[in-house]
Amino acid sequence: MTEQELKRLIHQAYDGSINLDNLPTPEYRYFDRIRRLYKRYKFDKNMPKDFTERMKRIAFSEYMQDIEEHKRYTSMYAQYQYNIKQADKLKIEAEKADTIYHIACCTADIVGMLTGDEGYGKRIREKIGGMDKC
Repeated sequence: MTEQELKRLIHQAYDGSINLDNLPTPEYRYFDRIRRLYKRYKFDKNMPKDFTERMKRIAFSEYMQDIEEHKRYTSMYAQYQYNIKQADKLKIEAEKADTIYHIACCTADIVGMLTGDEGYGKRIREKIGGMDKC
C-alpha cells in the first residue's frame, strides 16, 4: 500500500466513510481500529488529543507487525505449495524407479519436503548406504 493510499484511507477512517469490506486482514484490523478511535475522539470531548495520537501510533505499530506476519505466512504457504509440487514430481520418479534404493531416496526427499526437514533425505541416504545408487 502506498503512502498516498494509506493517507486517503486514514482520512476516510476519520470522516467515517471508509469501506472495510475488501481490505486484506492487516489493513482491515488497522483501519477498523483507527475508525473506532477517531469516532471516540470526535464524540468524547474528554478524550485528550495526545492519548488519541499515542493510540494511533500503537495501532500503526501493530499494523506493521501484522504486515510482516502476513508476509511470513504468505512466504511459508508459497514454499509449502512449491514443496507439494516437487513432492509430486518425486512421487512419479519413485514409481518409475528401477531400484529399491532410488525409491527410498525419492520417498525420503518427499517426507523431508513435506515436513520441512531439508536434511531428512540426506540422512536416509547415509543410513541406507546407497547414495551412489540414488
